[in-house]
Amino acid sequence: MICLRRCGNPLCDGGRARYLRGVSRGTQGLGLALVVWSLWGCSLLLSDDLSGVSAPRVERDAMPTATASPTPTADRSALDGSACPADLSSDPRNCGACGRTCEGSCARAVCSPRVEAEVPGLSGLAATPTSVAWSTGGAVTLNLADGGMKDLLKDTVGSEIVYGSGGILIAANSGGAGSALLCRETGGCSRLQREIPSLKRVTGDNGNAQMLSNGGSIYSCVSTGECSSAKLCVPSAEGPFVDFAVLGGLFFWVTGKADGRVRSVPRTSFYDSDGGYGPSGSPITDLATGVASPLGIATDSSGVVWTESGSGHIRRCAVSVEGSCVGAPVTIYEGTAQDAPSRVVSDGQSVYWIAATARSVLRCAASGCVGAPMVIMQDLAEPTRIALSLDRVYVADIGTSRVLSAPK
Repeated sequence: MICLRRCGNPLCDGGRARYLRGVSRGTQGLGLALVVWSLWGCSLLLSDDLSGVSAPRVERDAMPTATASPTPTADRSALDGSACPADLSSDPRNCGACGRTCEGSCARAVCSPRVEAEVPGLSGLAATPTSVAWSTGGAVTLNLADGGMKDLLKDTVGSEIVYGSGGILIAANSGGAGSALLCRETGGCSRLQREIPSLKRVTGDNGNAQMLSNGGSIYSCVSTGECSSAKLCVPSAEGPFVDFAVLGGLFFWVTGKADGRVRSVPRTSFYDSDGGYGPSGSPITDLATGVASPLGIATDSSGVVWTESGSGHIRRCAVSVEGSCVGAPVTIYEGTAQDAPSRVVSDGQSVYWIAATARSVLRCAASGCVGAPMVIMQDLAEPTRIALSLDRVYVADIGTSRVLSAPK
């Protein structure tokens, strides 16, 4: 089926989640008339029969041009070896940084974001190295490389998802009974743990998982297959738990208090309601205390980074094998409480976070900002989740029910 989509007047709809994939932009050999038409912003939509895929391919559109960002200047060549312009504010091949290429326009050093999908009921978001997945109140869906989609899981309630263990880790609830699942991109899901009352969150790697119940306790599943019984790792008294992450054999979390903490515990330390952590005492380590209302935490290959909504600061520290900071935490960005930073991710080279008040996604080097943070996306409606692939930043904007992305 071939469907024409006029400017601003979609005549085709891919169903529950409409896929938007660049087809005419950059296409060769379609004739002068089509090229001229595409320059005026109209698109040709192609829909193929994708085996095993529940929605057709359509075009990824760009959001409206961004309107405000600092204007950086170049100090090196572009990635393709060509000369980098002195003004990086409007060149879509060098937008905000040399070699940073936009699919759409570049305005004031910000690429117009790509719309990956329109998803009613959008809640969770996770990115693999090469793709992105999202969850709703009833399904977990993977965006395929060819522009189609595949449901990894259906008929779930309140699914939270994260990338780990080589697949999508899912906190799935059905009828009040929670299960931690691992679904592979190639298809097929395995159950890591079942019968967790009101399961709320899950994270993990290497087949292991840490699960947060709605009652505020952390359970640990240390297994490459299904756990026979999840063990209590951190009791609810050590919370309240706002966000958590894992790195190697350590589990990290932030407590949501005005006088918050960043804490860690070995993933194989288990709490017994009678004897606590045993004669050696609590293995919990405080990486930082007196944290002003932390909201987000993430790990990379060597450290942990967190956001402080009460101060607007973004901090990071390298982590020892015991789970403590190596030296004092480094302030990556010293903002203000009005910035209201929330969720955060890191790839080891750069740190990306949601600035809730500005409704933006910002970036700084993991070693610290030099000047103002770089604006990756802005003019969002209500961004709530952020995730990274190898080369893109993804955001769940529940205010518009859209999954958006932009180049790193």
